[in-house]
Amino acid sequence: MKYAALSANRNATRLTAIAAALAAVPTLGLAQSMPALEEVVVVAQKREQSLQEVPVAVTAFSSEALDNNAVLNLNDLNAMSPNVILQPAGAFPNSSAFAIRGITTLDVESTAEPTVGVVMDGVNIARNVGALLDLFDVQQVEVLRGPQGTLYGGNNIGGLINVTSKRPSGELGGAVKVAAGSYGLQSAQAYLDTPTFGDSWSAKVSVGTRRYDGVWENPVSGADDLAKEDVKTFRGTLQYEGDGLLDAVLIVDHVSEDNGGGPMANVSLPGMTFAPGGYFVSPDQVSSDPHKVPTDVDLFSKLDTTGAALEANLHLDSGTVTSVTGWRATDNDTLSDFDGSAAQLFTTYRDTSHEQLSQEIRFASELDGDLNYVAGVYYFWQEFQKDEVDDIYPFFVHDVIDQQQESTTAAVFAQADYLLTDRQTLTLGGRYSQVKKDYQFESTSVAYAEASDTWNNFSGKLGWNFQYSDELMYYASWTQGFRSGGYTGRPNLPELVSIPTDDETVDSYELGLKSDWFNKRLRLNMAAFYNDYTDLQVATQIYLESINRFTSVQGNVGGADIYGLEAELEAWATDNLRVMAAVGLMESEYKDFYLDLTADGVSNPTDQSHFDLPNAPETTASLTVEYRLPVSFGTFTLNGRWNYTSEMLTTTLKDEDIFYRDTQSRADASVAFEDYAGRYRLALWGKNLTDEVDINNSFAVGSLVALQVAQPGTTYGVDFTYNF
Repeated sequence: MKYAALSANRNATRLTAIAAALAAVPTLGLAQSMPALEEVVVVAQKREQSLQEVPVAVTAFSSEALDNNAVLNLNDLNAMSPNVILQPAGAFPNSSAFAIRGITTLDVESTAEPTVGVVMDGVNIARNVGALLDLFDVQQVEVLRGPQGTLYGGNNIGGLINVTSKRPSGELGGAVKVAAGSYGLQSAQAYLDTPTFGDSWSAKVSVGTRRYDGVWENPVSGADDLAKEDVKTFRGTLQYEGDGLLDAVLIVDHVSEDNGGGPMANVSLPGMTFAPGGYFVSPDQVSSDPHKVPTDVDLFSKLDTTGAALEANLHLDSGTVTSVTGWRATDNDTLSDFDGSAAQLFTTYRDTSHEQLSQEIRFASELDGDLNYVAGVYYFWQEFQKDEVDDIYPFFVHDVIDQQQESTTAAVFAQADYLLTDRQTLTLGGRYSQVKKDYQFESTSVAYAEASDTWNNFSGKLGWNFQYSDELMYYASWTQGFRSGGYTGRPNLPELVSIPTDDETVDSYELGLKSDWFNKRLRLNMAAFYNDYTDLQVATQIYLESINRFTSVQGNVGGADIYGLEAELEAWATDNLRVMAAVGLMESEYKDFYLDLTADGVSNPTDQSHFDLPNAPETTASLTVEYRLPVSFGTFTLNGRWNYTSEMLTTTLKDEDIFYRDTQSRADASVAFEDYAGRYRLALWGKNLTDEVDINNSFAVGSLVALQVAQPGTTYGVDFTYNF
């Protein structure tokens, strides 16, 4: 079923039944001897707070959880949080195509702003390219669901991924981790902590390398490393901890990736220009095996990114003044084969560079009275340059593109919590942002054109929470977010360069509870939400008087209603058995969605609300079972994880079967041994043990071609860690 508008009664019954089942779990008897769940501290509201006291839907993954689940990068956390999809963009494997609560962007063009933000050590990573972070030596990953417009600003309308690296310990020590696995996986990682020096200083250095042949083969050349990975990472951290008045940390990181490109299979529909069996592509020039992708070029995707983050905290009697300065530069070179066949038809080379600089200064109060608040100012500058060459050989097209944009953002924000009673708190927040963009575009087919515009936005927040007891909190909130307006990334006429889009906006309404039961041996957190998503940025047709015809351009059209229920449970079932479960249910549909998709040069918009939203499955679920078996010389840890994602559309505004990913049910498992002293750890792991071979992404290039990128099948490996 590609789209079904479920009745209100049916949907309400479905959500209520699952909510009732999960809510009934705390009534189960648990032995008093079981260990208590640890307190989880998060910085979701830009101050350290207990997860159970934050009135926001947040999932936190500790460094231990990342190790037990053999997590290498953000992609490995896919579907472990309810209503969250974390996966790479198909044609560009080092780019993200994240979705939270049905809000996503699939465009890797730098003119397209993200809808799910990624923050690393307090600094926003502004582009989807390079956002698929490796997670070695990471302290915690927080997944915030829902718009974060007040404290984090624009381009987080779906949610936010907040990654915090480990800080220096101030004691001499370190670790070495080596791994090997299927498809030529070889990796080595190490970090070294220095002892405290100069009374207040400490440092840490982390390095890593990973090589991987990938699971794809090229039948044309016989090479079996079509999507190979060669990744090198570095992170250096210098920390200052004074006498309690001032502390600071400087983090410098570098990532170099020399990878194979995105292997895209040709799945074109009959009638498409490059469809198999047509005039240009014979059936033997494509493959039905998703992991055998013929290509006539040597695909590659190279990425170099360097960043620095400096955070300083001045601790006063009334609160803390925090300064966060961030800088990051990224270079990305990619060669792609956009016909997915052995024929020489359509290739694209892209050389993209991006640089960003940000500064935030904020004050977080620590007052004894009824009022506490966070307030600050924010400035952000970024610039990108793209040189692209598109060759469509049968039609003698050789298009050279020069594209660049400079943008600045200035914002002021505040969020306050006021204690109405000893149990009730009122939250009020707001952020005013001004975004300015200067855009230039020129290509072989489009004469030079430039544009400049400014967007202003105010995003508000109103919340209430009720601390019924030390273990139970209810909350309700209304939160706004926006995705900045911009320009068409692929204009085919100079007149289109100067036509901007407006901001996308979302009003999110949420009800939730956070609860601990049986002396904190069981934790149940739930949320129900409704997103009123408006002014979607999509391609549509407009009339241009200057050329007296209709043409396609990026514009704002209609909106969408997205609503659902989420539940997360964690419990010690016995002294040694821990169970973690999450479920997300979601319904989504376009509204007032009138588009002209005919591309016939005539304005005839029709209602396109029947299409599904991309990356918005009706159901996501995960179950993790962890069993610890102590023996005389250490502890064995057995970890099994099951993830479920229902059918979902993987591109925009399509309803053919080839663009849908089938229901996916996959299992991962690991077994690890660690000695009691914590000096060494040996782990065996397997991923996708059910060998689900489904698509990650799909898309069509107009009427030329349709392409798919598949997920890897079963992979396995072993890693060894030595701590000293």
